[in-house]
Amino acid sequence: MFKPDRLERPFVFYEDGRAKVLSLAVKKGDESYSVFLPIKEKKYPAPNKRQLAWQEAELGVVFHYDLHVFDNKKYGQGNNRIDPVDDYQIFNPKRLNTDQWIKAAKDAGAKFAILTATHETGFALFQSDVNPYCMKALKYKDGKGDIVRDFVNSCRKYGLKPGIYLGIRWNSFYGVHDFKVNGEGEFRENRQKWYNKMVEGMVKEICTNYGELFEIWFDGGADHPDNGAPDVLPIVRQYQPNCLFYHNKQLAEVRWGGSESGTVGYPCWATFPNFYSHAGDTQKERMILLKHGDPNGKYWMPAMADAPLRGFNGRHEWFWEPDDEEHIFPLENLMEMYYKSVGRNAT
Repeated sequence: MFKPDRLERPFVFYEDGRAKVLSLAVKKGDESYSVFLPIKEKKYPAPNKRQLAWQEAELGVVFHYDLHVFDNKKYGQGNNRIDPVDDYQIFNPKRLNTDQWIKAAKDAGAKFAILTATHETGFALFQSDVNPYCMKALKYKDGKGDIVRDFVNSCRKYGLKPGIYLGIRWNSFYGVHDFKVNGEGEFRENRQKWYNKMVEGMVKEICTNYGELFEIWFDGGADHPDNGAPDVLPIVRQYQPNCLFYHNKQLAEVRWGGSESGTVGYPCWATFPNFYSHAGDTQKERMILLKHGDPNGKYWMPAMADAPLRGFNGRHEWFWEPDDEEHIFPLENLMEMYYKSVGRNAT
């Protein structure tokens, strides 16, 4: 084996600003050779433009609004995914002022806002041509109301970036539980196909009727279409290429931070081992990954730290309910959340 006495005149060749080749003069005694070595770039995960904008925003507000805020009942977390609202005509938001919502969010320092266009009752807060259970069915404004449009217009008026939350995993009106419609055999299969087509149609309506959106949030993630679920990712990518996608089993551009406490772990890395957020062999391992990320992860997937405003003093409720003000978080608790979320690299 040739063992040189010395290496001389190292030189790096660049192409398009990137180091490509290292050249060396290799000498031993009177012998001299030129050696060229390719430089292998190590690729590190980095945010795309959607993720970068989301992280730089730091603080967003999610407005939960659905039929049952008008029925004067206390539901408790998750009950409305099981029990349909008896009379949807109780929904009569005649004093609704989305400008007030968004101004309050802006005054709190939020840079973006998200509205539950559909939640677990299945009711759509917009004019839908594919889902009859929507604003068209109401007496309110003679069936012509569109709260999503009002919300988006208010966001643009006050300079916040609008986002939309779509709850498709649960639907008490159509009898959908964890993406699957109730029933058996061919009856269930046909209803599942109809539900999937309806969901895909609603996603297209949201993506095409309200201008550019900042984020689309599928609560609980959308299942993979190979498992018989709606195929939503191609629709979002086609009609909203600049919109952050959160999330399904094909892709998560951000990840849930592992709790609804408004905090994440420390440290909290923005990198993750898989391109979707359902990583981890066990539930315990998955929760640790969600809270902390992985410093050696191959994918950029920053954490989201969400919490309901009514989560204080033993309560955990995302919607307004009567006589519930004592459970609104005090300012000092909200500040602690900020330090343990944004201060730890989450949004």
